[in-house]
Amino acid sequence: MHKEKLFAYGTLRDGDIKKALFGGRPARIADKLEGFSKTTTSIGGVEYPNIVPADGGVVDGEIMEIDEETLRRVDGYESDAYSRKKMLLVSGERAWVYIRE
Repeated sequence: MHKEKLFAYGTLRDGDIKKALFGGRPARIADKLEGFSKTTTSIGGVEYPNIVPADGGVVDGEIMEIDEETLRRVDGYESDAYSRKKMLLVSGERAWVYIRE
């Protein structure tokens, strides 16, 4: 079964959300995304984590390996409020990252 790499920096790191979306707590490895800073964005009057381009910025997060079905579930959770983009992490891994532009 093909696995996808997902970089989580916000609510996807929350234990309850992991359990609901991933059926538990998938294995994860700490990593970083350079060239971005963590911020928040308002969606429906609620503040959610987001990242924005920033010279010298670094966002801490974790990589999770998930199957394509789980990735589609995460797409549904993130809704059309966020776009999923493949980005290069500090470790050299390429992973999907959700970003609201």
